[in-house]
Amino acid sequence: MGSVEDMAHVAIVCRNYPPVWGGAERVAEQLARELACRGHRVTVLTAWHTGLARREKTAAGIEIARLG
Repeated sequence: MGSVEDMAHVAIVCRNYPPVWGGAERVAEQLARELACRGHRVTVLTAWHTGLARREKTAAGIEIARLG
């Protein structure tokens, strides 16, 4: 892992994100997990669906913001 200066704040924007599943959602989740594992700050911006929290932070440290 690099220094704090080497770390990035990455935003991943996708229409849906788990627990709403599809191929793009799986890729977005894998990318988010890998970047977070490498020490980067990751925020996922996605659509809100009934029954899901509008904002949450996963165990891996990924911030999810559901909009709409």
